[in-house]
Amino acid sequence: MTIAGVSAGSRVRIATPDAVPFVGTLVRGSEDTLVVELPSGSSLALPQARVTRLDVSGGVRRRTWQGAGIGFLAGAGVGAVVGLATYRRSDCGESAIGQGIVCPLLDGVSREVTLYGDALLIGAAGSIIGALVGHVGHETWIPVSVARAGDIRPRITVVRVARATGLGVTLAF
Repeated sequence: MTIAGVSAGSRVRIATPDAVPFVGTLVRGSEDTLVVELPSGSSLALPQARVTRLDVSGGVRRRTWQGAGIGFLAGAGVGAVVGLATYRRSDCGESAIGQGIVCPLLDGVSREVTLYGDALLIGAAGSIIGALVGHVGHETWIPVSVARAGDIRPRITVVRVARATGLGVTLAF
């Protein structure tokens, strides 16, 4: 088996036929054995013939600002609905001046202030929650060829790496 482009110290994810995929740090690789340090600190020597899949970490991608933006927009929308639902008209009394001039002006300003105020307040809370959710991040994995000597079969693979999709044809010997 060849391990093209994977150097010692790389974070790898390995799958074998008899175990669930596990993550570790590649210590060294030889013609027939991979030595991987597990997160617990112990090392594992694994025959390369048992490896069915090998992925190298492409790093952790965080989307803090995107989460904050989405959270703000969602919160502002909810805040606007809350502002409209909780708005109450002013009581202007019985006077003609109050009914004709003051009340329409006061109601228009009051409605806008309630709407924008609630949208900004709940939008800010949504922004904080969205930023926290976006900051969690996720790890991306890049598949590595695990071609074995004696394997002569073509493989067509579709690979997705960081927003790009590619089609590959592999002929392993």
